[in-house]
Amino acid sequence: FLFNVFNNIYSLSLDENENTHKAIAQLKSIMNYIQIFESKSEISLADEENYFCLYIELNSLRHAAKVRLKSSFENPTYTIEPMIFLPFFENAFKHGRTDENNEIRAAIKEKKGIVIFEIVNDIDSLKRKDSVSGVGLENIKKRLPYLYSDFLMDVIQDEGKYKVKIRINLEKKIKL
Repeated sequence: FLFNVFNNIYSLSLDENENTHKAIAQLKSIMNYIQIFESKSEISLADEENYFCLYIELNSLRHAAKVRLKSSFENPTYTIEPMIFLPFFENAFKHGRTDENNEIRAAIKEKKGIVIFEIVNDIDSLKRKDSVSGVGLENIKKRLPYLYSDFLMDVIQDEGKYKVKIRINLEKKIKL
């Protein structure tokens, strides 16, 4: 994840993009998010959404795809484990079509302690896979059963689209 963030900033600097300084400033916030993850702290749904927006803004400096993020929280102070949803935004930018004619659609909703996250993007078959492709997805698949006893995760690749839907009952957090 962090490697991809640095790669984005590096690409901006190679192009002598005037937004490179802005990307470096946003890096500080993303580093804070990673620190939360590494400290095994939970994060409020409202803060999680803010980090989505920062990550989207950072990637929008380099990619022209429109990102539509819808959110609604009955209780925005509910907490969740970090780095469950953000890797799917990372994958959408890294493996998806990101020119001005494409769109990444995402939604995160919470009602009565149930969080539903969905993201859909067009697949770019011309973007090459690297040696770590799929690691984020596999890590999330492995983490979820240790974190929540009530969750569902569907990943569908169909008709040139990549779709992810995750449902988590925040009331069923496994105590470590």
